[in-house]
Amino acid sequence: MTVANYNSLVQKTFCENAIRSVVMIDDDFLTYSESIRALNNEVDLDYNKIDSSKRAATLESFFQSKNMICDVDNGSVNFDVDRIRKSDLIIVDYHLDNNAPDKTLKLLQDLKDSDHLNMIVIYTRENLETVWMQISSTLKGALDINSLIIDYDNEDVQSYWEDVVLPNLNDNGNKALTRDETIAYIKDSKPCRRIKRLIHDDAVLEDQKDKNFIAKMIAEYAVSRNAIISSNTSGNVIRGDESGVKWIQCGNIFVSLFHKVQDDHENDGDRIWQTLNDSLIEWKPSYYQLIKSEIQNAIEAEALSFVNHLANDHYGQAAWLNEILKSDSPDIRCRNIDFVFGNLSEELYQRLKNNNTLDEFIKSVFDSYSNEYANSGVAALLQYCSSKMDLPSNNDTYHEMYHALNMNLSSKNFEDGHISTGTIFFDTESNKWYLCVSAACDLVPTQGNDPHH
Repeated sequence: MTVANYNSLVQKTFCENAIRSVVMIDDDFLTYSESIRALNNEVDLDYNKIDSSKRAATLESFFQSKNMICDVDNGSVNFDVDRIRKSDLIIVDYHLDNNAPDKTLKLLQDLKDSDHLNMIVIYTRENLETVWMQISSTLKGALDINSLIIDYDNEDVQSYWEDVVLPNLNDNGNKALTRDETIAYIKDSKPCRRIKRLIHDDAVLEDQKDKNFIAKMIAEYAVSRNAIISSNTSGNVIRGDESGVKWIQCGNIFVSLFHKVQDDHENDGDRIWQTLNDSLIEWKPSYYQLIKSEIQNAIEAEALSFVNHLANDHYGQAAWLNEILKSDSPDIRCRNIDFVFGNLSEELYQRLKNNNTLDEFIKSVFDSYSNEYANSGVAALLQYCSSKMDLPSNNDTYHEMYHALNMNLSSKNFEDGHISTGTIFFDTESNKWYLCVSAACDLVPTQGNDPHH
């Protein structure tokens, strides 16, 4: 894949084809309703917000020139996560409400668990290295160290933590993680080797399990020191670049950081757009992520405007409505509803399969990989493919790849109302797995266990 071609595919599917609406959130922005009320002398105009609102007007003009719907929000009225997440691109000031980042960080926490990818640009005058560390630590989520130390129920470990480790950390001593060590732990969740050596050299703990536990607690302490607000979850996977373009990917959010210049906003639209594109390219999404994104774009572009054979068949619709409503059996009703749902889903699949634009995009994705492999100088295709997924290039990896391929080819995830040949199921009471070799007649739909079947 030539770099330019891969970059263009990333830009196309995540920006050009995906972003149709933008919301800008900054407590220094004047909203449309505020402006009207001020013009009607219903409220006093906050002149301190006028310069910031000029910035908002510049950005709004830029995104409208790209045929995108653009909304401006001051972050104080109707700050609803469900409403905000429906925007394809969210540009939000880092310090909302009293110059604190708490509100923005809570928004990021909520959006990372949403059902679809949200792209977010954090717009701030704060030092970007500080902002990156605070956001990544907050999104990763820190463990409750005190509770874990108590629950570990080992007096030697507790004494070592309280008498030796904690005072050292509070004084920012040699057991405190550096910025680079903290970032490494945020990304890979592996305790620092340097810290492990220090714990070993103290010669207080003998059991390796205890040493590893303390090393992990020291790493979690570093995360908690940088996290601004608490999290209901911990150990979330963080990817990102902390030193270059500065971006973070966690769950279903992709966050790009943008430095707000005090008196220069004329080119902010172009600069934000370029920063977002550069961040996405650095992310290096896999072919699977590219294709999934473009399928979602195609579905949204179609706006579910497909026509299946039931759509204009009023007799068929009436018949299926009758079948669904007449049954007193929840299982039969669900089965009939599933048929109608499956009918619609199959039509959507056919529409996507026959979408020439989508088909060309998917072919371009794999062509780009073929071109890169041809020019990479890598002799073995297995080595190239494993490296694209950030896997080590060795025989164990190659065996696992073929095992995964076989598993994908020979199995299918599904849940149905009956057991059939080949079904694998799990008994939660006995904690055992079962494979159905031959289903009994009374397990097959429409076949009973009476003498006539």
